[in-house]
Amino acid sequence: MAKLYRKNNKWYIDYRLHGRRYRKCLGNIPKTEAERILLEVETQKAQEKVFGKPILSNITLGEALKDYLQYSKARHSRQYAQSNGYRAKRLIEWFGENRLLRDISPIDIENFLYERTRKCGPCTFNSDLMFLKSFFNRCVEWEYISSNPAARIKQKKRPPGRLRYLSENELRRLMQELQKEPLHWRALFLTALHTGMRKSEVINLKWGDVDFATSRIIVQNSKNNEKRIIPMTSALKNILQELYNLQQKTTGCVSPVDYVFVNPENGRRITAPGSRFRKLLKRARIKDFRFHDMRHNFASYLAMNNVDIRTIQELLGHKDIKMTIRYSHLSSRALEQAVRKFNDYVEEKLDASENKEEEEESEDSEGEDG
Repeated sequence: MAKLYRKNNKWYIDYRLHGRRYRKCLGNIPKTEAERILLEVETQKAQEKVFGKPILSNITLGEALKDYLQYSKARHSRQYAQSNGYRAKRLIEWFGENRLLRDISPIDIENFLYERTRKCGPCTFNSDLMFLKSFFNRCVEWEYISSNPAARIKQKKRPPGRLRYLSENELRRLMQELQKEPLHWRALFLTALHTGMRKSEVINLKWGDVDFATSRIIVQNSKNNEKRIIPMTSALKNILQELYNLQQKTTGCVSPVDYVFVNPENGRRITAPGSRFRKLLKRARIKDFRFHDMRHNFASYLAMNNVDIRTIQELLGHKDIKMTIRYSHLSSRALEQAVRKFNDYVEEKLDASENKEEEEESEDSEGEDG
């Protein structure tokens, strides 16, 4: 509800419109004039309530995005909020910061997305579309606009997910070359290989997240903003303990908030291991293998060793099991063993039944002879 108040010999109006609070100075005008302006504001709001006539806000794209990014920062993971910031920047570059939000139409959104597809694939298109739908939905809820211009735009069909894992020979060569790496690089790559953690999770790992007593790693800031626990292999635990002892000896003190993987030359966190990893692969004569593929490799070897899909989902931190199902075809040995067990069970029952029938026939024949 709008209201009038007087301050320093000037009239002010205080009202809410489209979820935003407005305080406007009307100046040193007569009270009757101020009341007339108040009535106009109330009448306009009443028209929308009674007749459903939308009152269009004059908020700009830049202002709305600023509000949305604050909302995203408070409710989403740091990585997700950061990605939203990049997408908001591209949106402003295309439309302009001062473009009125109400003037953006569905065809404008389609043109923007079409231009994006010329540079990126369908996955990026879908990610951008999800951001746009979320942003405009929030603007509708905040009453900045009356409808979502991206609501009816459909996602593109995603290509099959990449599934690359190392053969036994490739894995052996990689481990041989890994032994030649400095301790901090060896520990970083082994962590990715033995846990299936995402690159962002590996480089953001802190010593407080490594529990040597229980042999567990606690992933605090995952992609889904959910904490998960990954048991450490003995090899991984040993090398991380060695790295911890070295940092303790070098710096004199290791804090739980210190990053695990730092450059020993400058003490800074390692943020871009890709270049070093490519050199390692070149020495190991491994082609078409990326840092993220170590995550696929971890899941693939679990599946091939008959670990159930639900367990793999939990270890990888997949929110939707559909992401994990793609590894199920690798567990064919588990299916074969299950069918073999069923076959053994059936044959055992049949043999027992046949033996019982033979015994009964034998008893009947003995009775007749007697």
